[in-house]
Amino acid sequence: MSISLLLARLKQLQVSLQLKDGQLSISAPEGVLTPELIQELKKEKPAITSFLRNLQGGNYRKIKPVPQQEHYQVSHAQRRLWLMDQFGDTTAVYNIPMICNIRGNLDIGAMEKAFQTVVQRHESLRTVFLLSDGEPRQKILPASTAGCQLIYEDLQALPDPSKAAWEKIQHVISTPFNLQQGPLLRVCLLRVAPQVSLFAFCIHHIVADEWSMQLLVKEILSLYDAYSQGVSVEPAVLEIQYKDYAIWQLESLSESNGQEQRNYWLEHLKGPLPVLELPSDQPRPPVQTYNGERVVAMIPAEKQQLFAHLVQQRTASVFMGLVAIVKTLLYRYTGQEELIVGTPVAGREHPDLEDQIGFYVNTLVLRTRLDGKKGFNDLLDSVKDMALKAYANQHYPFNLLVEELGMKRDISRSPIFDVMVVLQDANESIPLKLPGVDVQELDIPLSGSKFDLTFYFKQKPEGLQIELEYNKDIFSRIRIERMAAHLEGLLVSVADSPDVAISELKYINPVEEQLILEQFNDTSVAFPPFIPVPELIAKQAASHPERTAIIAGGSQLSYGELERKATLLAAYLQQQRKPGDQAPVGILLERTEWLSVAILGVLQSGVAYLPVDYNAPAERIRQVLHASGASLVLTSEGLQELLSDYDGQAVIVNDETIYSNTAKLQLSVIAPDNLAYVIYTSGSTGQPKGVMINHAALYNLMQAMSRETGISAADKWLAVTTASFDMSVVELLLPLVNGSQLVIATSEEVYSTDALQALLNDGITMMQATPGMWHLLTESGWKGHAGLKIITGGEALGISLAQRLLDRCNTLWNMYGPTETTVYATWHKVRQPADALLIGRCISNMKAYVLDVNRQLLPVGVPGRLFVSGAGLSDGYLGQPELTAGRFIDNPFRQGELMYDTGDICSWTAEGYLRYYGRGDHQLKIRGYRIEPGEIEHILLQYAGVNHAIVCAFERENERYLAAYYTSQENISEETIQLHLRHYLPDYMVPAYILRLEEFPLTPNGKVDRSLLPEPERKQVQYVAPRNKTEQLLATIWEEVLGVERVGITDNFFALGGHSLKAILVLSRIQKELSLKLELRDLFMLPTLADLYAEIEIMEWARDSQYEKLSTNKTDEIIL
Repeated sequence: MSISLLLARLKQLQVSLQLKDGQLSISAPEGVLTPELIQELKKEKPAITSFLRNLQGGNYRKIKPVPQQEHYQVSHAQRRLWLMDQFGDTTAVYNIPMICNIRGNLDIGAMEKAFQTVVQRHESLRTVFLLSDGEPRQKILPASTAGCQLIYEDLQALPDPSKAAWEKIQHVISTPFNLQQGPLLRVCLLRVAPQVSLFAFCIHHIVADEWSMQLLVKEILSLYDAYSQGVSVEPAVLEIQYKDYAIWQLESLSESNGQEQRNYWLEHLKGPLPVLELPSDQPRPPVQTYNGERVVAMIPAEKQQLFAHLVQQRTASVFMGLVAIVKTLLYRYTGQEELIVGTPVAGREHPDLEDQIGFYVNTLVLRTRLDGKKGFNDLLDSVKDMALKAYANQHYPFNLLVEELGMKRDISRSPIFDVMVVLQDANESIPLKLPGVDVQELDIPLSGSKFDLTFYFKQKPEGLQIELEYNKDIFSRIRIERMAAHLEGLLVSVADSPDVAISELKYINPVEEQLILEQFNDTSVAFPPFIPVPELIAKQAASHPERTAIIAGGSQLSYGELERKATLLAAYLQQQRKPGDQAPVGILLERTEWLSVAILGVLQSGVAYLPVDYNAPAERIRQVLHASGASLVLTSEGLQELLSDYDGQAVIVNDETIYSNTAKLQLSVIAPDNLAYVIYTSGSTGQPKGVMINHAALYNLMQAMSRETGISAADKWLAVTTASFDMSVVELLLPLVNGSQLVIATSEEVYSTDALQALLNDGITMMQATPGMWHLLTESGWKGHAGLKIITGGEALGISLAQRLLDRCNTLWNMYGPTETTVYATWHKVRQPADALLIGRCISNMKAYVLDVNRQLLPVGVPGRLFVSGAGLSDGYLGQPELTAGRFIDNPFRQGELMYDTGDICSWTAEGYLRYYGRGDHQLKIRGYRIEPGEIEHILLQYAGVNHAIVCAFERENERYLAAYYTSQENISEETIQLHLRHYLPDYMVPAYILRLEEFPLTPNGKVDRSLLPEPERKQVQYVAPRNKTEQLLATIWEEVLGVERVGITDNFFALGGHSLKAILVLSRIQKELSLKLELRDLFMLPTLADLYAEIEIMEWARDSQYEKLSTNKTDEIIL
């Protein structure tokens, strides 16, 4: 181990090293100096001693004062904050505040003198920033013109002095600074009672850091102590100032050590950098915001001590352990095996910087690979090794590293990482006592967030304090409160079981686990004893034989007729079937009343029915019949030719000889576990898979749907779904089980919106369809009616469609379920459009589990894979036991039961509803970012007039890009849609291609057929000359700033080599030439010349309109 690595490790362990009379003296917290560490120190003693001697002898590169200039170079850290400030929307997130409560007889004159002395001593307090030749520079102002003042007010005469004081303090600490005008320090002293004052400080981070704030207050109070006692004190003149450090830093980076550190970081961060995919509550704003809050939690001392003992055993520091804990939590939330977090370092290793006020903090990037199969101890060792190397290379500036990596600037988030981890010094506090005065530092409720999430840790006597600072434009408070609880849960689990795989460590507390497993899944209902569906329909026929059961085209069947025909067909099928033949019977029929006769007849015969789509390709029909082993198919004369290659028996279902047969139905007991139907769905291998559903599952579905929907004999149900699609099971059987009237729309009627409207207007009270079908209806002008109950399922329901359906019906249910869970597993009554994102709770006797990649329970609000179990679970795949075993697995939460892996991504809401994100295989990754297409679709549908939207990815020449498709009855251009998306979404989420379609292609089942969406053509970027004087001016500015020739209106500023500083030069030129002030973020969001011109045109119009308004105001005039 190098000496620098060892010293970095010792610093983390809070080991103090000193040379006393030539001997190496070591002191450390109790328990840190293990026998192994002592042995290592003995081994490295000569190197350590040599290093300390060199330090004492001044054999280090001293920081020297630079010659006086009008203005000076900025440090790399200052450059980063200055550039951030140029993006506009200035906030107080980089304000550093401190508030002290002072009790005692305060000498205001002495305090004022102390303050001015400190301002005179430290140039940083008198610094402002300007732009010179395209570069930011720092300028030191004389104390007389710097504007730094201590504002004193006596508020005792006010009705509520304390309230008034805090209002003033809030203004002091929350008002943004102007880096160009200054001052960048505010101080106020407010007397609220005879012996009580509040002392508030606020300084911008660009000229100070937390260490500096402590120095500032200590110096002021120390000088006050002297001045208040009449002692004249002149503090020593500082040998160097911050500007000298800035020059020293720039020079030292070119030396060998600086280059070694550069090489380390470039190697450490080579390759694609992982982007944290932390679950959120709001879409990420297109431009990074800093609106934040904090959640505070405390881990009890006994738990903290157990954890500290664990990390000490691995000769690691508490900080290293906390980084490992945070990374474990992020891994459990996201499943990502490579994670990056940041952490600050004081940057004051150089002895000359101990008493300096300035911005010395640097940021380190901690990149780690995690293996879920390994224990926490292994991860801790990995984090320790990585952290030591980072500390040994801590002087290389973070923003210079960002530039070196050549990262494309994403203005919606921080570069490289989104999460910061900070261990604060528990002893960081100002002296609390002065003669005659007590000073107490007060906690400040901060409202900013520099990153998406920052974990602040502080070790206190009562335990480990955690402050989670979060961006409230991304996360909700309740989510962060749960995160704090999960962090504590992990810390306790690690202390108890450090060798348990990190993928299996418990972190959800028993209360939340019980909530998810029991309360959210409280769906048990004791239905009447099992009765097979055909018997339930037979009871309806026996009670009301004359009631109309089915209407199809121009034909009708009463319940009595339906039962008679089905019974005769069942008897015939029993005759035709060989003894012991339990293969399903195929049904290949048009949408007529015979479809219901066939289904009921097959069920009465004691075997399962197998619906086959007659619109499917011949090869698909052959595959399904062959795979199922069906020896008999019920069909019609018109479809019989589709079975020309079929080896089994084809029976014409409406053959009169069947219904004149005198054979009696051999009543056989239908057991709950007997198969009711088999439906084939597409398989990932290209071969269809037959989902087997038994009678118990079908019975549970019928009972649950009857209970949830309240369907009765008074209802009239319109069936529009293809028989081979599992949703047909509900609409073809549920109405008959309940004595309702079933209207089967013919194929011609299904594909004619006019015909469907006519049917719906003829007394229909219930209808079920996919969102694709509902889109067609609502876009055709159908108005709905107040008595209609609507069920939608099969694919995601959009917010826009939900609104249109709510306007057209009495009740709207959003249903969800794979074929493997007997049509539907969950349901949700939609009361408002936003509910469209929810699929609700499980139907009766079904249960849902949201699990991570390691099949561990996920907490509320964290998306994961949805697993379903319960009474509606399929028996698996016909003839495919290996596939069945892979998707139907043991349920770890209910012994003896199985659960099904749906492949869908969901999360629990705090209210216990499931939110649906989409198929796991529909989630996209573009430029390293994981993207939820539904999030983009949601924003797209918010644009007035957009009716339907789909977002997907295409790949061409090893490049992935997004394409968005939309339909609209209004004339909305693709360019307008793209501008709308840019207003709400980060750049990487804005589709490269926007395509308007007349309508979306649908599968026979009514779902959007993504395979038929047209692939967008790549647009060739050709030179397009400026069209007017303003565009020509912009082109000229770009050409001169970027050093390129012939800029066209389609050119992209950053593609031409632009970056932040060049962008600032462009904006400065625009302001000079056009008298318009644009923000830096405007050019990032509108990078093409045409887009930028469009924005300028709007600004000029707004400005000129205001001038015109002012110049045309009428005035009264009189002549005397």
